[in-house]
Amino acid sequence: MRPNEMAAILHTDPWTVRLGAAPYPVPEPGEAVIRVAAVGFCGSDGHDFDTACKRPRIPGHEFCGTIEAVCGESPFTAHDRVAVDPVIRCGRCPPCRTGQENMCTSVKVYGCLGNQPPGGMAQYVKVVMDNCLPLPAGASFTHATFADPVAVALHALEMCGEPKGRACAVFGAGTIGLILGQLLMRGGARVIALDINAKHLEIAAGLGMEALDANGDNPLPPLSVDVAVELAGGQAPTLDWAIQSAKRTALIVCVAQRPKGAWIPYPAVSRKELRLRGLYAQRRQNFKDAVAMIGNNELVLDPLISGAFGLDDIEQAISCFRSADSVKTILLPNAGAYGGQEEVKASFAHTPSRAGQPRPAYPAMRGRG
Repeated sequence: MRPNEMAAILHTDPWTVRLGAAPYPVPEPGEAVIRVAAVGFCGSDGHDFDTACKRPRIPGHEFCGTIEAVCGESPFTAHDRVAVDPVIRCGRCPPCRTGQENMCTSVKVYGCLGNQPPGGMAQYVKVVMDNCLPLPAGASFTHATFADPVAVALHALEMCGEPKGRACAVFGAGTIGLILGQLLMRGGARVIALDINAKHLEIAAGLGMEALDANGDNPLPPLSVDVAVELAGGQAPTLDWAIQSAKRTALIVCVAQRPKGAWIPYPAVSRKELRLRGLYAQRRQNFKDAVAMIGNNELVLDPLISGAFGLDDIEQAISCFRSADSVKTILLPNAGAYGGQEEVKASFAHTPSRAGQPRPAYPAMRGRG
């Protein structure tokens, strides 16, 4: 690599995701550069990887790390540990002004497909300073990669209403489903997790949920739930199952994305007077609450981590991510060949471990501001 380049994961063509080089980011006023400690793969990354890009892009929106450089006034200093809200909101449009900033009309998301800013699957990433939240000492970097999915689950919890004494079914025991199930149980709900993967169901059962195998050899048992949350999306039959399983006047919360023209059994919706609610992303307060919960160790997250890899192990990371048994795959961009084993240990530690250590010269420190 050239002197002003860093190691980064580059997505170019469908499922062509490789280690390459990219320019060091230089902060503009109001921005910070983060030395990325850990970044999680999200299910939406898989949808993005299905697509070809006009130019190489750096994916990854579930990331955290330490402050490396800032431009302008900042509440942060070098080495501060931060979680980064990946959603950039304008703050001016009607949704932003009315507390619905997750529906911002000019929204941007780090590392997502399209005309979006580079993501966290690199040694460094440039972010809006206001999107950085101090990471509590009780939170490890690997746990902090869950901040965005926890925030989405918290937003879903708001939509579900008071959980105490209610029967709630979670259709899809992936990352958000397993987190939402924990949140619902904390509120006093009976939680049923349905999935077709035995490993996911094993984790759900270990967390205290009723785990139901919904693969083709095991027909959906009769259920009558107050709230059904659909989290599989795509072409999965889980929305149909959710509607079948809902009691009269029940609530269906649709978290996962589906293609245009998705079919639903409307007669059942009408006959049972069901309420369907869509959900999009998360709000800033959800993200703040998620970081606090992670810092207080209020959620069980370790069983959800399927593997953690350095940038030089991107092929193994992609293989883990694509495995049917995988829940959350994590990259440690400054570990392995691009850091050291102490980076791996620090990513899993629950306290800062690099304070006072010499840091590499960083070109952005000589940048604007």
